[in-house]
Amino acid sequence: MSRGSVSRLVPLLAVVALAATATAAQATTPHWYRCEAVAGGTFGAGCTGAGSGFNKVEVNSSGIEVTGAGELIIKEPATSPTREFECKLVDEGTVLNPSGGGAGKGTFTFTTFGCSLRSGTCAETEVIATDMPWNTLLVAGPPITDKISGIELEVYCNHHTLENTLSGSLKPEVVHSKPSLLKFTSATGLLGGTSNNAEVIGEDSIEGPGREVVFAE
Repeated sequence: MSRGSVSRLVPLLAVVALAATATAAQATTPHWYRCEAVAGGTFGAGCTGAGSGFNKVEVNSSGIEVTGAGELIIKEPATSPTREFECKLVDEGTVLNPSGGGAGKGTFTFTTFGCSLRSGTCAETEVIATDMPWNTLLVAGPPITDKISGIELEVYCNHHTLENTLSGSLKPEVVHSKPSLLKFTSATGLLGGTSNNAEVIGEDSIEGPGREVVFAE
């Protein structure tokens, strides 16, 4: 290849590299979307249903309120559980996409969080979620996950004795469905404890205003 050919090829390669970098950056920055019900609306990608139609709309920086409900199993300790708690929950929060760019984020608060002993020993069980709201941040996948930070749970047993404090962050998968789900599995992460660490397994739904489908991509 001649020197002239090389000199012409270098700028071309630079342009291709920049385009590839920009595409990769865009692909690794997940955002929140909603399926907004609109009379005569089209079925945007990711939004399906019957009736008047649903438009796929990117959530703006003002955010929207979301609600959810689900059931989680807390296994303590995580590696070889000798005690498990079954927790039924109702929650609320917000999701938004920052105006300056970056991944979608939000807040998360339990309005109902009731736990009972599923297995093991723990008289007069009580698990309390503290220091809420917790913050959330979408993390690129696949699969896309929603990192929940600042988690703190206090485990009380045996006449209201504080036996363990669990804290840290978890990264449940955001499952696009109707309603969408935050799915907690063994891959979600562990909560560190003052006496034992713990694994959290289960699902929590997420819906927008008027039970709109909310999802991440």
